Amino acid sequence: MIALNVRIVIGGPPNSGKGTLAENLSRALRSLGVDAYAVDLDLASPTLEFIRGSKGWEQRQILKKEWNAELAEKAATIFENTSAKHAVVIGDAPGKISNESKTIAKKANYAIILCREDCKEEIRNWRKFFAKLDVSVICIAVSKMTGAGNVERKDIIRATLVGLDRTPRVDEVTISLALLIKERLGL
Repeated sequence: MIALNVRIVIGGPPNSGKGTLAENLSRALRSLGVDAYAVDLDLASPTLEFIRGSKGWEQRQILKKEWNAELAEKAATIFENTSAKHAVVIGDAPGKISNESKTIAKKANYAIILCREDCKEEIRNWRKFFAKLDVSVICIAVSKMTGAGNVERKDIIRATLVGLDRTPRVDEVTISLALLIKERLGL
């Protein structure tokens, strides 16, 4: 039986690859038979529609705006409403810890922390952030542009993800991560 209303938020510093991971992980889960969907929760600086190719990157700068409480409430509502349509929703969250990101993240059941290899010290801040919200961190991942990726089965899944360059792709590492998440959440 597949659990309903699973909302996984991906948090971490800006430009870590959160949007690409959300899209790739949702594709990998779908390939494993899980009804998963990635949703853009960073409404001030949307990414997923560009990763998916429905809009060009030159349009992204035009769409950027300042975060405010109303925009955060809208993102939180989108997160909840999307989970009524899909068994698993993976949310690409804003890249800063703030009241707005708190409004969004508190709607999550689970979190994935993703940091670039040059800002791994941020992992501790994001762990504290999710702990205060009582959102269970299921994976801590580091992204890098080159090298080898891997996934480790631990109490909290550990991963090194390579090439999260805003190009959707499902590789062996993403499938391994999806398999562990599927197993861990009983999907």
